[in-house]
This record gives sequence, structure tokens and C-alpha cells, in this order.
Amino acid sequence: FDLIWADVDTKTLFAVELKTIGDQRLYISDKSKQSTNYNKIDLQLKKYSDFIKDHQDDLLSHYQRVFQVKKKLGILPSGLKCLDSLDYFTFEEEPILLIGDCAQEWINQQSERLNKALKDIAYGCFYQGKSTRQFYIPEKTKPNKYIFKQPFE
Repeated sequence: FDLIWADVDTKTLFAVELKTIGDQRLYISDKSKQSTNYNKIDLQLKKYSDFIKDHQDDLLSHYQRVFQVKKKLGILPSGLKCLDSLDYFTFEEEPILLIGDCAQEWINQQSERLNKALKDIAYGCFYQGKSTRQFYIPEKTKPNKYIFKQPFE
């Protein structure tokens, strides 16, 4: 996965996979689901989910150490500076897919198909424009941010 999002309110770490609309792995179809092409986004996210489930304790320990190093160096993101540690955090087993560079027309044409393909594999699928700086995880589905799990189970 490309990044880890630490949600301070729920004390949860999320694996986030980043893609742009030009990535061919997003264009899975019912026909392609029958193939064993491991470059498809659904299979990629499934592998991430399996990895997280198998190594959850190690991942938590690793990111707790990363947090402490960044804290000592004074380079924590501003939203995490209020924390002393990640000791009480859990690691969400299902990753989030964040697709950037999206025009609303593309989202309208592609989101239903992608959401259907990923609803049992991912925590959610978020569609954003040119910038992903305003990334956050809502408690429930909002425009262009689809949550597939019951919020923060």
C-alpha cells in the first residue's frame, strides 16, 4: 500500500492505495474477473487485506516505532502532534482505495462499477480531483467517498 492514515478519533490505522484514473488496473470487468491477472485492483486490494490480517501485530508495532521516530525528529503531521503514541490504535484489515485526478463525469461513469467490484474487499473507495490534500475518512458515505463497511466497526 502507498500510505497509512492514522484516524485520531477512532484510533485506527488505515492502509491506503493510491491510483489515478489512467491506471489500467481500475478497469476490471465481469469478464476480467474470470482471469488470474494479478494486476487488477480487486486482486491487489485482496492481497493487501490478506497481508494485513496475517501481519496485523507486526504492522502495528512497526508503525508505532515509525510514529516515535517522527515524534523525536519533530516531523509528525500536525493532526498527530496531539498524541503521545499509537499504543491504543488498531489496524483496519481492509484497505481504502483513493483515486485521484478524477473529473466528476469520470466518477459518475465509473464509481458504481468500481464500488460494486470492491465492496467486499475494501473499507471504502474515495474519488478526488487533482489534489488529494483534503483526504479524510468520513464516518459514513458522502459524495465521492463511499464507505463499504459499517463505520468503524
